Amino acid sequence: YRSQYEEQYPEKQQLPPPFELTASYPKAGTSQTVPITLNWKNKAGDSFNIYRQVDDSFFVKITTTKEKTHTEEISKSGTYNYYVTAISDDAQFEESTPSNVANILIFIPGT
Repeated sequence: YRSQYEEQYPEKQQLPPPFELTASYPKAGTSQTVPITLNWKNKAGDSFNIYRQVDDSFFVKITTTKEKTHTEEISKSGTYNYYVTAISDDAQFEESTPSNVANILIFIPGT
């Protein structure tokens, strides 16, 4: 038997997390910025939330994309950590747990 509440608010299912997240950058670039490119795989999800942590700060959501790749220009030296979650356009699914964390150390002279 399902209560009226359960029928109105069915239990959400959680999407599986993205996996094999990598962070990379080209060895050549301008002296002021470095492009970091993230790539990942997934089994489900219509879009992806990307979270970033710089050095010892908190993880913060930086963008949402429908692609399985994202590039951003970094202009400050530091350790950059990223993870990705899957989200669905279907309201019956909730955001996945985080992917693995990919980290990359960036050094830009003078920063």
